[in-house]
Formats: sequence, C-alpha cells, structure tokens
Amino acid sequence: MEKIVKSASTEDRKPAEKLPLLHESQSIAPEQLGGFLRREGIHEEDLERWKEDALIGRDRRGDLRGGAVRVHSGCTRGGRR
Repeated sequence: MEKIVKSASTEDRKPAEKLPLLHESQSIAPEQLGGFLRREGIHEEDLERWKEDALIGRDRRGDLRGGAVRVHSGCTRGGRR
C-alpha cells in the first residue's frame, strides 16, 4: 500500500521544498506520475506552475527573487549607462 503524505497547502511550501519535488518529478515515468503526485499531496498543475515560477525566478507572492535577471531601461551592455 502506498503511503500518502498529508502536507500543507501547495502555496505554503517554500521554494526549497518545491524544487526537489519538481526535479524528482522530471525523472518519473509518465505512468508513475499519478502515484508520485498522490504521495506528495500535489497536483500536476502545481508542478507546472512551480516550473514556470522557477524559470522566471518568481516566489509564491509573485515577487522576483534576487537570482532573477532584471532589465533596466537605459543600461547598456556591461551594466553602465
């Protein structure tokens, strides 16, 4: 029998919790993904949203994180005006 993890809302998870789950989900065969999602208490839509957020460097509040690249108008190549 599969152990199901009862967890907090997916929105309450910190990026440090989401990234390993997202990474692990990428190595799971499609026919095993449902079991993984149930075990972790998440939905496929959560993974899709987390992946998008990770790619653009957004945290759960919608703020850009420090690692994100920000483009400022008026800057030239090399970061100088």
